[in-house]
Amino acid sequence: MIKDRIKKIYQRSVKNQFLLFLASIPFLFSECSALKIENVCFNTQKNFFEYKVNNFCYIPLRNDSLHLVDSVNYESFLKQCASQKFQYPFNRRTEDNQFIIFNDRALTKMYALVQHAIQTQDYAMALSGIHVLRFGYADINYYSDCLFLEASIYEKLGMSDTAKYIYKQFLTLSGKRFSNRFHGYKNVDTNDTDFIAERNYAVAFCNAIHFPLELKNSKPITAKFYFGSFQPGFMYNEEDNENTEARKYLAQMYLTKNIVNKYAVAFQYYIFKKGFALNPFFETSGTINSFGFAVPIQLFKSSSNRFAFILSPFVTYDIIESMKDKDSTYNIVNGFPNIGLKLSGSIYLLPKISIGAYYRYQYYNKNNTFAMPKTPFLFWTNNEYDVSSYFNVMKHLTFKAGIKNNDWVVGIFASGVELSWSILKRGFVLRTTLF
Repeated sequence: MIKDRIKKIYQRSVKNQFLLFLASIPFLFSECSALKIENVCFNTQKNFFEYKVNNFCYIPLRNDSLHLVDSVNYESFLKQCASQKFQYPFNRRTEDNQFIIFNDRALTKMYALVQHAIQTQDYAMALSGIHVLRFGYADINYYSDCLFLEASIYEKLGMSDTAKYIYKQFLTLSGKRFSNRFHGYKNVDTNDTDFIAERNYAVAFCNAIHFPLELKNSKPITAKFYFGSFQPGFMYNEEDNENTEARKYLAQMYLTKNIVNKYAVAFQYYIFKKGFALNPFFETSGTINSFGFAVPIQLFKSSSNRFAFILSPFVTYDIIESMKDKDSTYNIVNGFPNIGLKLSGSIYLLPKISIGAYYRYQYYNKNNTFAMPKTPFLFWTNNEYDVSSYFNVMKHLTFKAGIKNNDWVVGIFASGVELSWSILKRGFVLRTTLF
């Protein structure tokens, strides 16, 4: 049977539903947030009300029945809010976009299979696939156009009454085209153009008006792996951006360690370009000020995000004001220049689990030192390598464990910031780079 064939494809991901339950526990106990009426606005193109989070992020509003709030039920929605002192359960009425689930990729594959089956007119396969999608993700009707796909199937089969009923469900429940769990498609439907086209088509069909549906992105989507921003081989992941507008730059202030392994305050700026980025940075610890500039270049990234490689040429310049040598203090006020290359890459073995590695070469290293004029000091920066496994728990948080410079380390990695524990040296390792 077709349904049995599809369930067999999906079998492995079903075993991970318990992980989905665990991931949702924190939200079950989350408190409501105040709903500010002045941030409620009506989207005339989508024909429902949204809540303005900021200038680039709007979320659909839902009533207690999880129906989208439109011009028909708006007054009753306000009465519900008033009875609840305008405390709105955002976490329960918006899709979780933080936790990464093992079966996300399997879910995307199934959605793509449904799209392909519709295009090839294998409607029995498509309907069975939609059934499995709901089995794997109970809320998919709210956070994707799954209902629209189902209604279009019945329309093509000539079952107009059933199609009309499901199109109305789509207009009542569905708040967007692609679920957050379809990784890599956050900004594909720019300005919700295709989703609005689907809603207009559904409204027209329910009113016995027929016209061809034109979508900018009509090809079946491809299942992709989620990767953490700045993991080895990867640049910034646009999914980590909470806004709907694509990010053009990133600024960070953080704590790090300088060339003499002392703590320093640092600032870096990351400018996004197509296929590469510009990354100036600065750090200071009082007596040592460091400037640097890197150009990470995306050598390769597979369409599924399974493989990725980056080459990053960089230059640094450390201005050293003073140094201590035993009981003597030297006022140096001189510079230590250095250049280097960093090669990094990753391969995903399973959803959420990857092997990442990098090698960072410095021109002035332990075997090729820089003699600081008028001082007894020799300066260099150690070459560095790291081979680790990465486990993506949620956006901005990844567990890692592996070998760094002949030592075992275990810790966390978050958007370019690594805080690990050195097992042999028994100390913390702090690294912060965006290249």
